[in-house]
Amino acid sequence: MRNLLFILISFVLLTPIDAFAQKKGKKGKKNKNEVIDGSTSTKGKDKKYSDDKKEEFAMDAFTEGMKHFILQDYEKAISHFKESEKFVSSNSAVHYQLAYSHMKLAKFNSALEHAKKSLELDKSNQYYYGLLAQIHKYNHQYVEATEVYKQRIQNIEPLSEDFYLDLAEAQMFAGKQNDALKTYDDAEVEFGLNEMVIRQKQKIYLRSNKTNEAIKEGDKLVDAFPENKDYMLDQVQLLMTTQNTNKAVVILEKLLADNPGDPKATFLLSDVYKIKGEHEKSAELLREAFRSPDLDESLKLDILGGYLRRSSNPTEQKNGLELSKVVLEAHPESPKAISMYADFLITTAPDDLEIKKEVRDLYGKATKMNGNDYNNWRQMIGLDWELEEMDSIVKHTEDALEYFPNQIMLHLQNGAANATLKNYEEAEATLSQAKMLAAGNKEVLVQLDSYLGDVYYNLKEFGKSDAAFESVLDIDPKNIHALNNYSYYLSLRKENLEKAKEMGKFLVTLEPENDTYLDTYGWVLFVNGDYKEAKQYLEKAASTSKSADVLSHYGDVLFKLGEKEQAVEQWKKALEFGDSENPKLLERKIQAEKLVE
Repeated sequence: MRNLLFILISFVLLTPIDAFAQKKGKKGKKNKNEVIDGSTSTKGKDKKYSDDKKEEFAMDAFTEGMKHFILQDYEKAISHFKESEKFVSSNSAVHYQLAYSHMKLAKFNSALEHAKKSLELDKSNQYYYGLLAQIHKYNHQYVEATEVYKQRIQNIEPLSEDFYLDLAEAQMFAGKQNDALKTYDDAEVEFGLNEMVIRQKQKIYLRSNKTNEAIKEGDKLVDAFPENKDYMLDQVQLLMTTQNTNKAVVILEKLLADNPGDPKATFLLSDVYKIKGEHEKSAELLREAFRSPDLDESLKLDILGGYLRRSSNPTEQKNGLELSKVVLEAHPESPKAISMYADFLITTAPDDLEIKKEVRDLYGKATKMNGNDYNNWRQMIGLDWELEEMDSIVKHTEDALEYFPNQIMLHLQNGAANATLKNYEEAEATLSQAKMLAAGNKEVLVQLDSYLGDVYYNLKEFGKSDAAFESVLDIDPKNIHALNNYSYYLSLRKENLEKAKEMGKFLVTLEPENDTYLDTYGWVLFVNGDYKEAKQYLEKAASTSKSADVLSHYGDVLFKLGEKEQAVEQWKKALEFGDSENPKLLERKIQAEKLVE
């Protein structure tokens, strides 16, 4: 450890600081009271030491301070540096390290005091200028920083280009743009053409709306380095922002003559022709650029995103689809390219089942390449729902949950699909898991408890079913699904019929024309024995419904009211619909011409 510290200290000392003067000859033995644990003792401070001895004590304290500085313990470092200062107050290195340590602790006033002192003592050390200017900048004293940088240029040899760049930067912060430009010009005269200098000058000119001056700076780079494609392309982009399209075309055509098919140049030329209003030529060049796998894929996808946002326009939709296919051909293993093509393809025929299947499979392919993109899972599962493929929903939500185990909507959709498939135990498990994740989210809890109410009913866990529906109605008293199913299930169980009747009545006030809800309330009234009132609602429901069970219920109430022939007629119609939950019961009623259990 000691050797490592020695190496580190030596490295630090060699660069920014003039080391303490080294004495020739051997050191004498230290008195044990003079140095304790590497720090100078205060014992005997009233004695008059020789200069050599003072320097020795100072060096010991300074070395100890450097150890703590390297370990980033700046408070202890400062303590040792101050101890060193007591013996050699005129040592620039000590003041430099005190300034540096205070700056690290954001104690800028103390840092400034010692930085000034170090420079006062030694004007030949470039790092002292740099530290003092840096502290001024931390204090937002940019004018003072520029003065320090100017002194460095005057006093330090050999000159460094960085001296000019630091000065120009400080001048820009100080709001002296013209001074900064002059400094950059001086650097260019002294050291020759430099891309960074050119770019900084361009920024200043563009902020000042001196576009022509910025273009002239770019021309200098292009002329000095005619083989550098990047300089030419950058210059074209600058020209395009100023509508200087003719000059941009000249540069691009030269570049493409020397580099046929260069994708970035082709892409920019497409943009130029678009600005000029030559849209067909622009589109042709854009397709050519997109065919190249060397043109940045993210750039292509950004442009396609714009087409997608405008896809309500048939022309934009057509061009976007064509381009997305070109991108997919250029990047066949890119999940983003696949999903982008899928995004466009579905816009062409959103109601076509075959297109939906193709698009769904494209999203599926993208998820296999990158399962961490939730949007692809969402799109694929959404199409599963549109295709009414419950098995696919279950499979795809299970796969997606491997990547997004805490995504509530995946649990909810998995539970809903399992419930539709009558896999009630699986549905209960995933919906219950989702409830734990959704704690406090009332909107989601309403959806989950709505499904759980149905699931628990089918598992014959009626108490849990009722509790789930009650939870829904506590949060959302007008929840149609809960009012409908809860009241209907109570009527089927012939339990708490007054509550069922109350909910059914409220339901039809909310939805007076919906045949399903009219049927529910009518059936609740039927079970309550209110046949005349039940007939009003069931008759209205049967007049518009295409459900076998609705017509069966209407037939039942007609039979109870002595209208046997009309009842049998409704039962027959219900059987013809073919979607009855219990077709055998219907057949028995028709055959017996009466209600049967």
